[in-house]
Amino acid sequence: MDRVRLRLRLRQLLDRWHTWQRPTPAASPDSRHGRTQQRGALAELLRPTGALEGGSTRCGKLRADLLQQAFSTVPYRVFWKDVDCVYRGCNHNFLEEVGARSADDVVGKTDYDMPWSSIATQCRADDREVLDSGLPKLQYEVCVPGEQGAPQWLLMSKVPILDRGRSVGVLGSFDDITRRKAAEDERDALRLHLENIFASMPSALIGVDGKGAVVQWNGAAERWCAAGLTPARGQHFDAAFPRLARAIPALSRAMAAHEAWSAARVPLTLGGADVFCDVMLYPLGNRGQGAVLRLDDVTDLAVKDELLRQAQKMDSVGQLAGGLAHDFNNSLVGINGGLSLLKARLVRGDQDPAELLELVDLAQRGVDGASDLVQRLLTLSRKHVVNYATVDLRDLVRDVTKICSTTFSREIELGTDLGHEPIWVSCDHSQIEQALLNLCINAADAIAVAPARSGHHQLLVSVGRVRGDDERFARYFPQGKLRDYVALKVSDTGVGMDEALLRRIFEPFFTTKEPSKGTGLGLSMVASIVKQHQGAVDVISAPAQGTTFTLYFARDQSQHRVREVTQSFHGVQRKGRVLVVDDHEMVRTTLCHLLEDKGYTVLSAESGHDAVELFRKLASELTLVVLDMVMPQYSGKQAFLAMQAIHPEVPILLMSGCDTETEVEQTLALGARGFLKKPFTAHALTSAIDAALATSDAAHAHGVSA
Repeated sequence: MDRVRLRLRLRQLLDRWHTWQRPTPAASPDSRHGRTQQRGALAELLRPTGALEGGSTRCGKLRADLLQQAFSTVPYRVFWKDVDCVYRGCNHNFLEEVGARSADDVVGKTDYDMPWSSIATQCRADDREVLDSGLPKLQYEVCVPGEQGAPQWLLMSKVPILDRGRSVGVLGSFDDITRRKAAEDERDALRLHLENIFASMPSALIGVDGKGAVVQWNGAAERWCAAGLTPARGQHFDAAFPRLARAIPALSRAMAAHEAWSAARVPLTLGGADVFCDVMLYPLGNRGQGAVLRLDDVTDLAVKDELLRQAQKMDSVGQLAGGLAHDFNNSLVGINGGLSLLKARLVRGDQDPAELLELVDLAQRGVDGASDLVQRLLTLSRKHVVNYATVDLRDLVRDVTKICSTTFSREIELGTDLGHEPIWVSCDHSQIEQALLNLCINAADAIAVAPARSGHHQLLVSVGRVRGDDERFARYFPQGKLRDYVALKVSDTGVGMDEALLRRIFEPFFTTKEPSKGTGLGLSMVASIVKQHQGAVDVISAPAQGTTFTLYFARDQSQHRVREVTQSFHGVQRKGRVLVVDDHEMVRTTLCHLLEDKGYTVLSAESGHDAVELFRKLASELTLVVLDMVMPQYSGKQAFLAMQAIHPEVPILLMSGCDTETEVEQTLALGARGFLKKPFTAHALTSAIDAALATSDAAHAHGVSA
């Protein structure tokens, strides 16, 4: 019966063995009671009459043999000691560890007799702690000398053996965790290395989980954090980085689509200053595990690029200067000639209306030509922050080719293929215009050094949707849909390029021209501008076969853009009082005569301050205000806002001869009734006034303050 009972107790003890190998984080009363029962069962097996005190009774011998046999089946090194910390038994794995043949070689020895004698004092201290407290000491690491002096790490557990509440021995186990320890150290070192890399990166890095909560960030990202707030794990990205959340709305979409997303030169505000950042978003995995957001501050690079771009613009103007001067002089001839003849006829008293009108028309055509040329030069030399708007590429091509047609050699046959439908793209108008002009100038230069085929040279600019057979498109946009992109092509019959030259054409300052003929910035600027617009540049060329540049852009399907006032004048004669505001005396005088000729009573002011004061006194009597946007000290926009605050129902028509497109659009959005670009004709002026007043009348008719 003793054998059966002992075997049952041993089975129960072994079933609970693994529980002893794991520490209990929060021991409940029930778990403590269970452990007490386990130690009581073990104490009965190791009662002093048998195992611990060396009793020779049959029962004690049976207990020791069964315990020895049972613990030999567990994968740990198991041992037990008496109250004096002397070994009284062990399992087979323990024997292998100490190099003993049988338990008899271990029984009666202490830790001072074992291979780890150098830490025997610490081992004995641990034993005494368990014996004296009656509490287990679980899962602690011990380092002992191993083979050839190498450290060997052991994971040790010791529990007291209790007999009627008294500690009578220690049951212990350990496992060799040297390899695991080395693997953990290597893992920790690698993790620390990666964390150091992450932290030391100059780019701002922010990691979010699948729900958009911040899980990691580096020092460079902290400056983007909300004022007075340090991001913490679990905080949502929008709350931790509100400025980035507004500027990068693609975060949730890119994570949902599991696709990388990037944007170049994103305008942001940091510490009250305008900065530009390249932004990249990398989803983690394909199951919504999160994403990493990277921001690179490229403000300095953007400034340098702008300086290079302005240098290239001036280079372009320099190359076109001869043709532009010729075109402008032709316009001046028409103006001077027409006015001189008109003056001479009037002095002689010649009153033939037909001849006088013909001379006026001659001068007017000269003014129109000079005005058109000035507007093209303003567009070319424009310098401003990147301003995206939806434009029709065909209009842009017409503007550039108009400049080229008057400046390029007459031997070049310049043609366009623009199709019949608008080609809408979202872009910075002046930058794309600059890129196209650079390509056209390069084409003209290539043609100049090439022998003419069939007696003439051709330069063709075309725009259109990407064709279904455009295999080269897939090289740049493998995931792109053909219907979502457009192509702007510039083809010439010039000298062409070989493979070696093609590999270098986009390098800054690389040029095949003479030092005085080019800066080598033209094509590098083209590549930079197209990249900034998330597009691509393709080149096909061969010696003596000409060259074709293709610029790919994403198509804007909104088909919306801000247009200037182009209302037709129907000859309606209106009465009322108009206030003209312009700091230039000649402009004020001319406008007053034109408006008085149409029947209006006209007041004038030469500054924004004077205009506001006059408006304050006479607002209720005014029919309209014609307001110049660019004036010293007090701008047109400031004057507009002041007048709106005084009497918002008086319509205000804006005018300007400078490149103030952004400010004009902002003021129009605030309630201005139209815009006239200087110089303008009397017909354009009265048409714009009629349109502004008609809009005002319609608003009043519907009870709306326009």
